[in-house]
Amino acid sequence: KISIIVPFYNVEKYLRKCLESIESQTFQDFEVIMIDDESPDNSISIAREFSSKDDRFRVISQKNKGLGGARNTGILEAKGEFLFLLDSDDYIKEDSFKQLINFATSNELDLVVFNYDKVDEDGNKVASPKFGSGLLSKDEAFRKILSLQTSPQAWNKFYKRDLFINNSILYPEKFLHEDLPVTYRLFWNADKIGYLNESYYYWLVREGSITQKFTYKHINDITAALLGTKKYLNEQNILEKYE
Repeated sequence: KISIIVPFYNVEKYLRKCLESIESQTFQDFEVIMIDDESPDNSISIAREFSSKDDRFRVISQKNKGLGGARNTGILEAKGEFLFLLDSDDYIKEDSFKQLINFATSNELDLVVFNYDKVDEDGNKVASPKFGSGLLSKDEAFRKILSLQTSPQAWNKFYKRDLFINNSILYPEKFLHEDLPVTYRLFWNADKIGYLNESYYYWLVREGSITQKFTYKHINDITAALLGTKKYLNEQNILEKYE
């Protein structure tokens, strides 16, 4: 029913906790696709340990393509009706899948947005952003994502896999903040979007992660994403409406 995609690179310190949080889910009808993005550390051994004891877990190794390219591999390999994109240094609450699948199927949703807890390495809560609740019209949901009232991160969403496949939407490779140019396209192509006012995801803020750095490439990629958004809105003839 659900395909969980977990790309990993240099996260041996965190990967086990991430995978254990999947393993302990109350909803068990899932597959886990772990993508080894040419990780130089011992992460692959941890991933293989899980795949050897549970055939729902499998490992795919590939040449380094960055987080976006690794996610694409998982999306294209996935067999589930729904997708959950989990970063390998983060983890989830044990009833996440149960609540998300119930909400998505009972309301026939293409995309679900939920809250998250931002935590430090000791598990202390740093912040808990709230994004609202209920079923939103396409226009209202699109305005929220464009104005960043909804976070653009890939991982606090629950997707119908067809949303990616039917609309040929994939992440850019070796692009920082790769979810920024993709998430709004998913919103635009989703017919039904719902918001759950619950936190199911723990986002670990750690030194050395992509979001804690600030370089010329960060600036260039964010600028490219925003210019790409404007170009996409223009192509859809909706730039004037949402500018």
